[in-house]
Amino acid sequence: MPSFIILLSSSAITPANGLKAIQFAESALAQGHTIHSIFFSGDGISHANSLLQVVSDETDIKLHWQQFAAQHEIPLINCTTAASRRGVLSDVEASELGLSANQSDLFHAGGLVELVAGITKSHRLVRF
Repeated sequence: MPSFIILLSSSAITPANGLKAIQFAESALAQGHTIHSIFFSGDGISHANSLLQVVSDETDIKLHWQQFAAQHEIPLINCTTAASRRGVLSDVEASELGLSANQSDLFHAGGLVELVAGITKSHRLVRF
């Protein structure tokens, strides 16, 4: 069965692509495929920002990703460079800078090494 790595570069503020990515991932898993990881880059970093607030009549895509990752134990990886450019800080980065962390606990910081490692272990990269 093919395995996938998913690259999400669209913002949580406009959740359509994020929802498509989750639907794809759920469908792939239901068909017996594996997903190596979900890699967030560019504006996709906003999915990990714990300070991003969603109004009551909008879809909370962050919550969907967190539930998905917890249920399927699939790592959610932030591109460290993209995150720092967008003000999303892990505990380590925040302590080094004397600031407060705002990266959601289910995400972990990574870089292109993790993305390339995921690509080499997967049959396909799917980008949303």
